[in-house]
Amino acid sequence: MGAFKSIMGGGKMLPAIAVLVVVLVVACAMSAVLSPTYLEDETTEVYVMQTGERASINLTGDFGKNDGDLTASVGSDEVLNVAVSGPGAGSGSFFQWTVFDRDHPFMADDQLAVAYEGYVVEGELPSLSLGSHHGAYSLSVRCFDDDTKRTQTAEYSGKVIYSKPVEALYEWEYDGTQYSLDIELSYSSYVYYKEMGVSERGVLPFAEYKKFITPNDPVILDIASKLRTAYGPNEHNGIARFVLSFVQTCFDYPPHTDQMSSDEYMHGSKEYFAYPLETLFNGGDCEDTSILLTSIYAALDMRSALVFLPNHVMSGVYLDGYTPVNTDPSLYEAIASAGEEGFFACETTVEHIDVGIAPLVDIGGHPYSYYIGAKSLTGDRYGFYEMGL
Repeated sequence: MGAFKSIMGGGKMLPAIAVLVVVLVVACAMSAVLSPTYLEDETTEVYVMQTGERASINLTGDFGKNDGDLTASVGSDEVLNVAVSGPGAGSGSFFQWTVFDRDHPFMADDQLAVAYEGYVVEGELPSLSLGSHHGAYSLSVRCFDDDTKRTQTAEYSGKVIYSKPVEALYEWEYDGTQYSLDIELSYSSYVYYKEMGVSERGVLPFAEYKKFITPNDPVILDIASKLRTAYGPNEHNGIARFVLSFVQTCFDYPPHTDQMSSDEYMHGSKEYFAYPLETLFNGGDCEDTSILLTSIYAALDMRSALVFLPNHVMSGVYLDGYTPVNTDPSLYEAIASAGEEGFFACETTVEHIDVGIAPLVDIGGHPYSYYIGAKSLTGDRYGFYEMGL
């Protein structure tokens, strides 16, 4: 459905430990806390970096077996290396590595590559460097007696997850003032969410998307607290606008083409609803940033919602006595819940649009507001579905 300005643009990921709180320079519900125990594989090795910070390597497949055929390690330079050893590998002198990077799809010649395209490295070394960046890699290595590759002596395959502390820096402007938000993320936590309910990330009954709202996640609570501190006044309508501006500005729509959706590019699926921590790492499209915003509102003890529309999702927040700023009917339309409920839609994929306002776009000859209360193709009614407090 429905845009992340590249994670290195809006929200910048830096391989360091975050210590900062929110900086102000004058001039964006699941009720139970998810378990913090992540990825308990049969073989887990923990290494201590030279900096004193912990990095972990989780190994599956032929990795880390007792015979030491395929191992992984991290040096003081924080570079992850994998290597083969043992009788089968030792008799080889030429090695063919095939690597699939599960987190970093790429673009080539202005066209999106096939999601998670693998690459091959060949040579005489029984080891391979995967760099210093955190990530998840599926790989295999074929061992040959020489570079003609006529005789294969051994083959190993597996998955390695390299987790390390990650700092995310977000910068945006609101009401003429520059703000920055620095938070610490855990790659292991990201993988935990990424591997949760993979088969249930597509189209669901609208009310069931509440499972993606995580206001009690420690990172979401930290973001909510820092945003409240940065804004200052304890004013309900104002904090709603401020948090919306954070999400609108710091998370761009992922790459996509007419042939490949953003979800196909980022996740290899036609439709994929992401948990908030996934969006903090990767950015996301309309449903992903709306889930993130709704989770932050709920963490701020604000009644929040998801707004389902044809081929689009927005967030929603409950406000009392509210008048939106953007009122030009040729450009915008107001979207609010029916009756006296008091929920206002929040468009996350367009910057500088106020709470309660959406771009005036035609869907099948009608603007979004036309469909509030209408029946969707799945039998649900389009509109507001309360998700948080």
